Amino acid sequence: RGQARDDAKAIAELLARSVAFAVEIPREVEAEIGEQMKTQANLVAELVAIAEKWRVPPKEVLESLRRVKQSSSSDFLATDSEGRITIHTDESAGDFVFSADATAQPQAHAFHKLLSGSLPAVVQEARKREVDSRVFKYVGVGGIDRPRIVQVGMEAAFIERLDRNLGLRRLATEVVQGEVREVRILDAELNSLVTRAALGSEPSAAAESLGPADLEMVRDCIEEGNAVGRLAGSGYRFAAPVRRGDGVPAGAVLVEVSTAASRRVLWWQAAGAGLSALLVGIPGVLASLWIARSVASPVRQAMVVAERIAAGDLATTVPEGDEHEVGRLLSAMGTMSRRLGSLVGRIQNAGARLSAVEGETARALTRQDRAIRSFGES
Repeated sequence: RGQARDDAKAIAELLARSVAFAVEIPREVEAEIGEQMKTQANLVAELVAIAEKWRVPPKEVLESLRRVKQSSSSDFLATDSEGRITIHTDESAGDFVFSADATAQPQAHAFHKLLSGSLPAVVQEARKREVDSRVFKYVGVGGIDRPRIVQVGMEAAFIERLDRNLGLRRLATEVVQGEVREVRILDAELNSLVTRAALGSEPSAAAESLGPADLEMVRDCIEEGNAVGRLAGSGYRFAAPVRRGDGVPAGAVLVEVSTAASRRVLWWQAAGAGLSALLVGIPGVLASLWIARSVASPVRQAMVVAERIAAGDLATTVPEGDEHEVGRLLSAMGTMSRRLGSLVGRIQNAGARLSAVEGETARALTRQDRAIRSFGES
């Protein structure tokens, strides 16, 4: 489980760095493309100014821009001083007037400031157009000869291709395999951008919110700036913060790693331990029992002999001991028993002799008593 925890932490931290890289690359590429589009817009502004100076008909200018569009896949437009489109390579656009009202034109109103000259250029991030919901990137500059809006637009399919080849979805797809069961990439507001589960076929933006435990863990990891994890069921879940190049928090990555491999390792270790017990433990136990028996049996014999001697049975037979400590104890007890028996025999003989002397003394005293009585009678 510790190994699974370390793996989950390492994957989460590595994935967080990869996410930061994957987020920065499309932005940097889009920023570079924006600079190129701004150069194109300045060139178109110069072209329009020169055409008006030399009174070139707008149709000729439009035809020139359409030929450029065929090779660059960009749309070009220019307006008059009121913001009304006068040149547009997109024939389906129709009449359009730029307005300063953000409510009426959420995307296009930003370019109205170019008419007043308060901004030299406007570079917008790729977003859906208001007219047809297609994703476009627009860059606009002010007029050269007079107030006007000169704009270059490009369909942002390159950003989708870049995100598909290098972005978060591919990153999540590549990571979720083996023991990695789930990857969830969150933005700075903790909304799920991409969720990839092991059972799913394609990564998708997750509409569901995080659980309370995961939400608290993600917040902790962002606040502490380090990976935070917990054990959840049969897996480890780790959250690692995602930071941009300037250190600003950009979200978090949530990874779940299964502990199934750890359980398999534990099972094999248990099986190995059981096999070791069969091959090594059982013979060891048998040897221990044999050693214990070889030691305990002489000790029990010595105990029985000691109890008999303590009860006064000096005729008991003491078995011969071997060269070990218990054997020498039995031998010593046998010697003690024999010496005690010899001593008791000598004491008994002395007692018998003392009894004989007492009998002779008693008979002598009896004879002396009769002699004294006879002497007294005399």
